[in-house]
Amino acid sequence: MSTDIYAEADTNARRALANGDMASARSILQPWAEEVGELQLAAKLGLTLCDAFLFMPAPLRSL
Repeated sequence: MSTDIYAEADTNARRALANGDMASARSILQPWAEEVGELQLAAKLGLTLCDAFLFMPAPLRSL
């Protein structure tokens, strides 16, 4: 559902850009940019605290 809402916002922003209205395009996408920023901060914190991994840890090897 959220991807449908984003797709609609993206279409509207592209239409605004095509009409030369950068302010409208920016205001349409601003809420999404804020959410992405929050997600980036959460991911950075998780990586810093080792609660999240960018890559899957390698399995333990037996000697």
